[in-house]
Amino acid sequence: MYKIRGADGREYGPASVEEIRRWVAEGRANAHTLAQGPESTEWKPLGSFPEFAGAFPAPAAPPLPTAAPIGSAGAPPVPNYLVQAILVT
Repeated sequence: MYKIRGADGREYGPASVEEIRRWVAEGRANAHTLAQGPESTEWKPLGSFPEFAGAFPAPAAPPLPTAAPIGSAGAPPVPNYLVQAILVT
């Protein structure tokens, strides 16, 4: 049986592995939620327990950076040698 420390600082449990997984699925706990394992007094992140591996959704990928179009405000200036090469060809 496990105990977890909620965002409100209160302890919840004892709870089974299945109950903790349900709390994760409901958004009530996450990989960073502090927990005590069976017969332990140490608090550590829930994500560090092997029995909960795969219970947490993968983090969303950060958005890809976008560049301003050449010549627009905020875009880097076009080097002079490129401008000349474009005009000559």
